[in-house]
Amino acid sequence: MLDERLGQWNFWLTFIGFNVAFFPMHITGLLGMPRRYYTYPAGIGWDGLNFLSTIGALILACGILLLVINVIRTLYGGAVAGDNPWQAGTLEWATTSPPQSYSFEPLPTAYSRHPLWEKGPYPTAYSFKSNLERRETLGTSAAEARPEMRIWVAGDSIVPFITTLAGMFAFIATLFSLTWTIVGTILLFVMLIIWHWPKRRDREMEWVKSGPPGALPVDVVVRPLGLKPPYYYGAILLLVIEMAELAMLVATYFYLRVNFDKWPPGDLTPPPLPLPTLAVLLLLAALIPTYLGDKAIKHNNQRGLLWSYVVGTILFGAFIVVQFIHLSQLSYSWDTNAYSSILWLLIGFHWLFTLGLVIEQCVFIALSSVRYFNGERNSGVEYNGLNSYFTIFTWVPVYFIIYVLPKLHIL
Repeated sequence: MLDERLGQWNFWLTFIGFNVAFFPMHITGLLGMPRRYYTYPAGIGWDGLNFLSTIGALILACGILLLVINVIRTLYGGAVAGDNPWQAGTLEWATTSPPQSYSFEPLPTAYSRHPLWEKGPYPTAYSFKSNLERRETLGTSAAEARPEMRIWVAGDSIVPFITTLAGMFAFIATLFSLTWTIVGTILLFVMLIIWHWPKRRDREMEWVKSGPPGALPVDVVVRPLGLKPPYYYGAILLLVIEMAELAMLVATYFYLRVNFDKWPPGDLTPPPLPLPTLAVLLLLAALIPTYLGDKAIKHNNQRGLLWSYVVGTILFGAFIVVQFIHLSQLSYSWDTNAYSSILWLLIGFHWLFTLGLVIEQCVFIALSSVRYFNGERNSGVEYNGLNSYFTIFTWVPVYFIIYVLPKLHIL
């Protein structure tokens, strides 16, 4: 175990050093100092505060050094940590030290936030029945922690590691080259598809639903039962984040608008309506195959789902092409002024999201062609539908804001 006295010194030095180092930066920022500048002219009012930040950084370094010393010292001569050495009250401390690879067998059922501190019997056990030929974990309801499903967890594979390398390559490439950034992004998409592409055995419903008698249903087939797999809520959260980003861009558009008497400012003219209007109509038309595809697969109509994806992908792809032509025909570029920048950013943000949706739709076409989705396994279709509806309904108000209202001299 780590030495407690050294730990206390480590905490206070880190706490004090961090605040002494970084709090003055708030003030220097208000005084006009940009971020990440390693030098600046003397005599402009930043000297004392930056000197104070330097002192704080040294204190912080001392705190971190103490932590390193404490860890090394503990490795070679520290007390052995037993089970629950801190007398904590939560379940992660109910295992052995070090814990087993499976943590608990069987699973405990807790009835309070601190089950190890509560008076009464030890938390009762829950017998989780799973398919031992693959990795599964328990899925519960969010509020009551009521057992609902078996969540199928991926097995051993080097593909996630390679995917991570592709993602790192794409992000690092943004510092050097747009071309290599695109190459890295394509590699990342390819690896993600390989990672999630179902193996032949995974397409067989008998194998998918297999399990011991009395086992909970698997997460990929719970939609007909009125349940939602975990990635459904992850998708909702992602769309909320995307909505917040789009709302910030729209707010920026209005912020710029109130600072100009004429809109668009200068000698710029509002963007023409014909191509953007055609693009909106294409998006609205995509509502039909999106709805019909989801309805078809609920009735196990796999052919209907496939054709709905084909038609939807054509419509979304046509939207991308029309918007690309529209941007290429504008008389001003993204760096002409603030108005053109926010206009291009709003269009480009949604354009890239739609491009991602088209790639996703192509993957779903491939999955539908091998009859992966059916009347039982169709949660992915619902997720794809959420993306499609989001893409359509978020662009309609943006279309009216940046195209229609300036034409009508309302904005």
